[in-house]
Amino acid sequence: SGVLEILVNPSEDTHKSMFITKYIAGKLRTVSNDTSKREEEFLSTRKIQDYMINKARKNKVAIVELESYEIARLQISDLIINKVEQIIADHDQEV
Repeated sequence: SGVLEILVNPSEDTHKSMFITKYIAGKLRTVSNDTSKREEEFLSTRKIQDYMINKARKNKVAIVELESYEIARLQISDLIINKVEQIIADHDQEV
């Protein structure tokens, strides 16, 4: 198959920082300006992330742990290159 699925998984601290930063920068308009409400929204977001992680593991979807953008970029690049090589090899076998 020519489909590549990757789930990027930031640590809870990194995810929270990203969540708050996007609110402050005005890039995440769905987040409340009320601090306690924003905390609830973040916890709900983490539940969704945890659900997606469990689904990814069950379905053997690649999970890239987001510890640094550079490392994640390299890991994603490697996954893409490997997938392209696999597609080419599969195509060569068909011909």
